[in-house]
Amino acid sequence: MARTADPTWVRVRANSVPEFERKLAEVDALCDDVFDDRMAQRFRFYPRFQVFLGDDHARSVENTLADLIRGDRYGEHLEDRVNAFNPTPQECMFLDAACRVRTIGLLWGIFPEERTARPPDQSQQMLYDVTAPTVAPWGEAPEYDSAELSRLIRTFPDRSARFVQQFWKHKCSWSDANRLALAAILTGYLPSNEIGDVPEDVGGVRVRKIASLLRIATCCTLGPKVCPLEIRLQLKPDAICDPRKTHLGPVDWLFETIFDRGRNLFEIRANVPPRQDVPDPRPDGSSLPVASVDYGSGLQFLGTVIQDVIDTVSPVLEVHPNTAIRTVKVTTYRIGARRIEPDFHLPQQWLLPLASAINGAEVAGMTAVVLRSFCKYGFGDEAVSFRDQVELACSAAETLHPFNALVRKLVAKVRRDFDWAAEPTEANKRELEVFLDDYLIERAADGDAVADESMRQGVLLWDGQAPVDVAIVSDYGRCVLSTLIQGKFRGEVWLIEPSPDARGRWVPDASDRVQEVLSQHDINVRRVSMGALHNQLVGLSAKQKFVYLTGAKGIWCSPGTTEPDHFICSQGVWTVAQTVTGSGGRSVLLAEYAKCFDREDDIGDVRDKLDKMIASSENRPWIRVDLLEKKDFWKTVIARPRE
Repeated sequence: MARTADPTWVRVRANSVPEFERKLAEVDALCDDVFDDRMAQRFRFYPRFQVFLGDDHARSVENTLADLIRGDRYGEHLEDRVNAFNPTPQECMFLDAACRVRTIGLLWGIFPEERTARPPDQSQQMLYDVTAPTVAPWGEAPEYDSAELSRLIRTFPDRSARFVQQFWKHKCSWSDANRLALAAILTGYLPSNEIGDVPEDVGGVRVRKIASLLRIATCCTLGPKVCPLEIRLQLKPDAICDPRKTHLGPVDWLFETIFDRGRNLFEIRANVPPRQDVPDPRPDGSSLPVASVDYGSGLQFLGTVIQDVIDTVSPVLEVHPNTAIRTVKVTTYRIGARRIEPDFHLPQQWLLPLASAINGAEVAGMTAVVLRSFCKYGFGDEAVSFRDQVELACSAAETLHPFNALVRKLVAKVRRDFDWAAEPTEANKRELEVFLDDYLIERAADGDAVADESMRQGVLLWDGQAPVDVAIVSDYGRCVLSTLIQGKFRGEVWLIEPSPDARGRWVPDASDRVQEVLSQHDINVRRVSMGALHNQLVGLSAKQKFVYLTGAKGIWCSPGTTEPDHFICSQGVWTVAQTVTGSGGRSVLLAEYAKCFDREDDIGDVRDKLDKMIASSENRPWIRVDLLEKKDFWKTVIARPRE
């Protein structure tokens, strides 16, 4: 895996000084020794990780660095401009070395304690043992603990830094100060580490800025099928990263990424297929789907994750005009309709569609559809067991949607009722598929039950008499839409469009979907911005009555009560409810009783997560929620399952 292609700009600049060229040649020799054709025989690693190991991936990151620093794609030479960040040849040496060695930590067997058997010659010390006068050759692949191998993924930059600091001196003649600086870059570039903790300067090397550049470059090096590991770790902040699925689906549709200096943004451009709805599985089901597969929204979600990474280093890099990248823009172009089942590609491309699903029952439906797709189509990776794949999807759903009661219940039931002692048979998989089919039918029926109960309680009538004139909707929710459709609402629906994010992040917006569904049933829709809602309501005549309809992600009962009185809703629901009530209208919450957290430990865990979210300064629209109480609504309609 030696370097054979033309050197990158980073390497050329470093090689302009003979001393640095010699040091990088030593790094090349070491990496060629590690990442060679016998790598799989000498180390343990997940096969899917091989794309991150060796020269090709390092060159991709270096090319992204060159584009970030100097606008290489268009030959702009931005590094020569006034106040631009222009790395010295020595700093380019560190950038090149970091790109080469940062993934060594993905290999199990690079440290003595990870090797269970000594070489045949007992006088020979363990590999890279610091006490050894000579270096032992790489041996055969060591045994390893699979759980430990999974855990090392989260700490692979730290492992790479340890390798550089403690075991590199036998092959590379770098000084202690050089190794310390490189180790600081390797530990500091990971997005989960606080950039302020990275030393600003080590031996004249601007370590903090070099680590910041590497952080952006690694997360912006997107390519077909494989998503950067650094982004993968961002998606699962509270769980051990199981790396066996590192591709994130919508990256398959990507065709271009650019750094736009005129607007100080990183733009992702992609051709994506149209959204495909998973229909109600009942023979006489409603027109509302149980889930929706939208790779465009998934790609927008990926953009918000990259935005979070850029935010962490903006204070360090925005002082230079060439590295002042502040926002991420995702531009999607819809390609022709697909003539396949909506869930056909989910086994290989499930994570981002699941992550970008937002609304209560549909998130649970999407989780069920993903699991069912494994049963229907397999997932094309013989190295991953079916049990592990199911658990991986369940863990991801829990992590990405921590406040969704239906998801928590579904995951708990799958784990409890399908805890196979051995790898499941085809009959076992069919049993799970049937259960998931029934679950989707149950979700659809519960939504209709809420609509029926809403009609019985007259939520679309003012004081049980005249129909309301305006129904206000702020999100896509099956319960709300079913109520309007089954109630044959003939007033006007005001659709609240979400306010843009102050940092330029994508904000989940289901306005187009809501308007599409309601228009199919001849219901008039008018879009209203969040900021203009109060003025629009004040402009209504005294005779016009209006009601706000919303749903919930989860509900629970206070101790000693049997009726739900606490509701977890999408962010912004509280604001709309207060605006409507303060203007003389009414706010109504509609939900299935199945969304009730029925275990005290569930409620305690949810409360802990809510407290952490509120205390956090981060404003991620897909995570943040509002906690409302019964007194915040004129009426709460909680429908229990039909008999």
